[in-house]
Amino acid sequence: MTVVPQKIDNLIDGELYVWEGIQEDSSGEFLSIRGNNDLTVWVVGDDGGGVVTIEGSPTKESATSIVLSDISGNELSFLAHGVKGIGPAVPFVRPVVTGGLDASVDVYLFIIRKGR
Repeated sequence: MTVVPQKIDNLIDGELYVWEGIQEDSSGEFLSIRGNNDLTVWVVGDDGGGVVTIEGSPTKESATSIVLSDISGNELSFLAHGVKGIGPAVPFVRPVVTGGLDASVDVYLFIIRKGR
């Protein structure tokens, strides 16, 4: 099942989105990222022993997506609750939950607009 991201807040310096209730072996729908922005991602909820990764893509096609890296150059994946900055700038971002048992996670993405 693909979970659609919802905009939950429009802040002075950015926007906050959430993909709610992503279950095991499913993904969030791609979210279009416009402009040169800083991105921070939070993962909360029960991962059921699975892995949450954040993928980026030049298109909205899953065939072109890859797991992104954080700002330190490490794979952007979570085994538990966490928050990380997203390293490379990409046009489309989505979360993916792989494995786990009865997983249900919420993934938040904070887009901080530069140059304001």
